[in-house]
Amino acid sequence: MGQENSLAQDIQCSKDAQYDAACKRLLAYKQFLARIMQRCVVEFKDCTIDDIVNKYIEGEPLVAQIGVHPNTSNADLITGMNTEDKSLNEGLVTYDIMFYALAPKDGSLIKLIINVEAQNDTSPGYPLTKRALYYCGRMLSAQYGREFVKSEYDRLKKVYSIWICTDGPLYKQNTINIYSVKEDSFIGEHTEPMSNYDLLTVVMIYTADDFMDLQNDIIKMLSVLLSRNLAAKERMNILEDSFDIAMTEKVKQEVDKMCNLSQGVRADGRAEGELKERLKNVKAIMDSLKVSALEAMNILKFSPEEQQKLLPLL
Repeated sequence: MGQENSLAQDIQCSKDAQYDAACKRLLAYKQFLARIMQRCVVEFKDCTIDDIVNKYIEGEPLVAQIGVHPNTSNADLITGMNTEDKSLNEGLVTYDIMFYALAPKDGSLIKLIINVEAQNDTSPGYPLTKRALYYCGRMLSAQYGREFVKSEYDRLKKVYSIWICTDGPLYKQNTINIYSVKEDSFIGEHTEPMSNYDLLTVVMIYTADDFMDLQNDIIKMLSVLLSRNLAAKERMNILEDSFDIAMTEKVKQEVDKMCNLSQGVRADGRAEGELKERLKNVKAIMDSLKVSALEAMNILKFSPEEQQKLLPLL
């Protein structure tokens, strides 16, 4: 039974991983990234979606290609090379989505480094905000040798880590929290130019299960896009009609794929729950009546097919 359970868990994890990968690929489309940036990155609040897509996002965002931890090669950050970090305890750890963006500021352009994370486990055993801050710290330190050398700290680029959290508890749903560095003039009146310390920002976005009547357009868009319950056609219709997002053939394919995977994950979860319930009932009969597994299944009137399936697990 242990081997069967292990196999079932591996299959389930595989399907979950495929679903997560599909979510990341969808979020990496510039039409979605541009809307997230316009609402959550202050440097783009006055920009149009078209300008963000066509002028300000540099190149193609990289999905799960850039390693997070220090033993990853910094020189390859955002160059398109597969810089995976494999630590002994954590396995492969990469940023979900990473890209450069140019932002208009004071008549010129500044460069930002933006990371977007899709997170469906909102209670992983540690505060997600701390992990997001760690990611920002890594994106800052990884610039050494690429954006600057020796003591050229004035060339550091501002970094963003934006976390899109689904399946969160009700009290967190439909919320956006932003964490950044602020100056506090503790004694005296001296103030530092904001550009000298405004180097990292964390954005935590929690989608909502009940999203149809939401007023916040970015939370509603992400809730629709990443919902595990909407059919592909319904999802695409809402994105096109409510958010004017063109459903290209590639986007349609990714939405279809994600929906199919989501249905498979839900179906497997239900089937696994039903199987555990049957096994529990059989064991209860065996223990209470002191009978064999076959006798217990006959008492419960299980069909021969069900008995063949359950017997190896008992």
